[in-house]
Amino acid sequence: MSWNHLPPEVRNIILSHITEEYSVSRRGYNLLEATSYATVSREWQDFFEGITFQNISLIIRDATDLDDFARLTSGSNVCRRHSTRNISVIIILPPYDCEDCCEPESTDETKRNNHIFTQSMQALLGILSTWTPNQHQHGLTLELNIKSSSDTDHHFYDSQIADKFHLKH
Repeated sequence: MSWNHLPPEVRNIILSHITEEYSVSRRGYNLLEATSYATVSREWQDFFEGITFQNISLIIRDATDLDDFARLTSGSNVCRRHSTRNISVIIILPPYDCEDCCEPESTDETKRNNHIFTQSMQALLGILSTWTPNQHQHGLTLELNIKSSSDTDHHFYDSQIADKFHLKH
């Protein structure tokens, strides 16, 4: 019996078992390896993309980093938007030196970082503004994070945020 002659319920059970295999037997929930199954057929593509596009993580170094996201969720790919529940965004600011980590940002650094953030947010919100609100009955969660690529190089063990956000030891 061919795949297309199986009842839809049986086909869904089989596809669900494939996703369980990748989510249970592997460490953590890693469907990345299972995404290749989306190339088997249009039905498999719809099924697997319905899962893989639920949670989207975007790392933005500049606004052009969102070009792929726009392409993957527009035109003939607009159906992927229906599956999306969570979008996690990390905007990456330029690195800084260790001697700068205990100093407030300079005016130039503040302007540069604000520019990167503003351009990234304008691009992201421009893309999301093309999405139809009623596509997401349960809502859409947008998580925003901003950090420098060198933040993990610096440790602030005895630091606190003081008035006007200046770092104080």
